[in-house]
Amino acid sequence: MKNTQEDSPVTIDNIEHMIHCGIVGPEDLKYLLKVMRGQFIPAFLSDQSWPDNVKKDFVSQMHKFMASVTEAAFQREHTIRLYIPNEDLSDKQAIMQDKDLIQRLESILLQWSKQIKEIVNNQEIQNDSELAGPLDEIEYWKSRQKNLSFLNEQLNSQELKKIVDVLQMTESTYLKGFQNLANQINEGYLEAEDNLKYLKSLQEPCRKLEESTPRDIPDILPRNR
Repeated sequence: MKNTQEDSPVTIDNIEHMIHCGIVGPEDLKYLLKVMRGQFIPAFLSDQSWPDNVKKDFVSQMHKFMASVTEAAFQREHTIRLYIPNEDLSDKQAIMQDKDLIQRLESILLQWSKQIKEIVNNQEIQNDSELAGPLDEIEYWKSRQKNLSFLNEQLNSQELKKIVDVLQMTESTYLKGFQNLANQINEGYLEAEDNLKYLKSLQEPCRKLEESTPRDIPDILPRNR
């Protein structure tokens, strides 16, 4: 990126002062999120030189961009991360009169709903491989419990609840659908936790059976007394 404070052209002699460079590795999207949150977004929000209508439109597009990058960054880890925008929600009276802010928050809510709906729609999908066994079933519920726990924590975070409270205050028509999806996630998490509690007791016996030969199995199985 060229240093705009300098008017002279980039040459071999001044390139190290004119060009800023770095290395982008496997965590490129997470690094982008960190830089955006820590540097560019705060600098933009504090800049008062933009016309109000231009700035409002830019903020809206910025939130959409950040939501998409956040989703993509954590898809690699097969987890869901909900993007929570940096909005000033302290003045309730001002919020009620700011239609642009309400629209931005509703747009974020719809993005959350889309992400959560993907989880809900896949609740019944399990490992249908012919080679899947009891240990695969246990691993499935382990993964499910971990992912839903992570998502459930986000849904119960104070930052997210502030946005939900604002949309409840403004009687947003999108809120009911989101809350239904959030309830399904909570129910799914409790189901996974409950199933895993009982399945864990079968893990060691199933592991022994999986590692044994057919000749060894009779000695492993419990005998009637």
